[in-house]
Amino acid sequence: MTNTKYLNTVLTVIAVLLAGNLWVGAHQSPTASTSLEGSALAQGRVDAGQQRAEMINQLKSLTSSVDALSKKLSDGSIKVKVEGDADHD
Repeated sequence: MTNTKYLNTVLTVIAVLLAGNLWVGAHQSPTASTSLEGSALAQGRVDAGQQRAEMINQLKSLTSSVDALSKKLSDGSIKVKVEGDADHD
């Protein structure tokens, strides 16, 4: 009789945990994605060419940002000042 009570208790706990997991999974909001990739995945299709074109555009944007930062560092328009005692390193 004790084995049956224990088994029923364990099975009930497992059922409650699974129900809680299902509840959280069903009510969890998906991350908001405004990119075309997110909408394609939501519809169950992926356009690899479109993904590559988007990645290339992002890389071009990143390259131009890095080039602008590099130009500012090399022409001296950004100055760095370090303060503090050198003895306390």
